[in-house]
Amino acid sequence: MAFEKYRVPLQKARIMRSGNVEDVFVVAKNGSEVLYYEDVEEGFNFSPISESGEILKPGWDQDELKYALWHWLTNSS
Repeated sequence: MAFEKYRVPLQKARIMRSGNVEDVFVVAKNGSEVLYYEDVEEGFNFSPISESGEILKPGWDQDELKYALWHWLTNSS
């Protein structure tokens, strides 16, 4: 399963949302990109992440894990 290959222990990452810094939960990593769970909207997105743990390009899709994972892996470089 693809998720098993990229999963990481659950970790918080900073995200800028509506002018406020909040936390989301990283669940998988592929190089400098992560798949994260957005607990406010209750869905998954992916983004590059900074070395300090900040989500650099927040997503707005709020997909179920299987759809977010498929989209993330088919669009990664």
